[in-house]
Amino acid sequence: MDDAEEGPDADGRARLDALAALVLDLVADGHGERDLGALALRDTAGGYRRADELVLPEGLLRGLVDPDGPLGVLDPAVAGAHPRHALIAVGVLDGFAVLRDDAPAGPDHDLDDEETWWAEEVDPAADHGGDGPDPGPLVAVRDLELVADDRWDAAWPVLAADREVREALGGARPVEAAGDTGPWPYTAWWLGRHGRLAGQPPTAWRLPGATAVEGLYDPVPDDVAARLDPAFLAAVGVRTEARVRCAEDAADLLARLADSARTVPPARAAAAHAALAEAVAAGRVAVADVDPPDRVRTADGGVRDAAPGRAVPPRSSTAPSSSRCSRPRRWCCPARATPRCSPTCSIWRRPPSGCA
Repeated sequence: MDDAEEGPDADGRARLDALAALVLDLVADGHGERDLGALALRDTAGGYRRADELVLPEGLLRGLVDPDGPLGVLDPAVAGAHPRHALIAVGVLDGFAVLRDDAPAGPDHDLDDEETWWAEEVDPAADHGGDGPDPGPLVAVRDLELVADDRWDAAWPVLAADREVREALGGARPVEAAGDTGPWPYTAWWLGRHGRLAGQPPTAWRLPGATAVEGLYDPVPDDVAARLDPAFLAAVGVRTEARVRCAEDAADLLARLADSARTVPPARAAAAHAALAEAVAAGRVAVADVDPPDRVRTADGGVRDAAPGRAVPPRSSTAPSSSRCSRPRRWCCPARATPRCSPTCSIWRRPPSGCA
């Protein structure tokens, strides 16, 4: 690519075109080395770009990415002169590219927001001076951040139909075999946080049959459920249960619990608070990272202000307590109440007046 970046003259352009043709012919015949992404190819603007920075003129990706983004479009004349499989083999993009690393050592793969994912999912213990688990092989879809904001509806079927993408959603396993107890694979994490499904992050919806979170989350719209299978939707973050993965999840769930327009039966409210407590106990959420709610869901399923007083963080574990009420040191739901100390399920609360 060095010669191309210097703005070649006519002779230089002819040499670059001849070199590209030679390499593509060799690749088409089954020869050539891997990692040819730096091969200089002509784009539609009349310049030269790396092969792995170009999309095919009729490729699936062209209609999904922002036209003002960093990817260029391969010159149609070049695309027409060489087999499609040879162009893809040197790195020209048709659909989404998938990278693989059998032994990742850190967030150094130039993936969007990779450092945040690594800190939250792979090595959350690093913030506390601990050693994280072996992350295992990394299979990740790159360039997801280049999808145009208004093209997500078209992007989802492309992603769902790609076998390598589905592998990336489940780590090194098919989506259908992926569990929900381990770290969220990068691709699933990114799509769950940054993708837009019917205008919302996938995590804002639930599967139609996910009754465990009915009331807290609305089901995906019917047209989405008709186009995308449940296993794929669950893999990208559509809710199947009340699970809290990070502080943003906790704040969102607390806001939903505080929404009086939502009908949440007591059992589901209790399960949601149990999920919040589990996230704190597991170290995925720090209480200090979540603002206290102004309204709370009570044990009978109702919603009331967090009064008396504004909700505040709990005091230290050495704070005294009385037989009538206690200062919670973690998310909890009191087992019983007196007339002066109501059974409010909440992350934080200030004890009613008269309670020590």
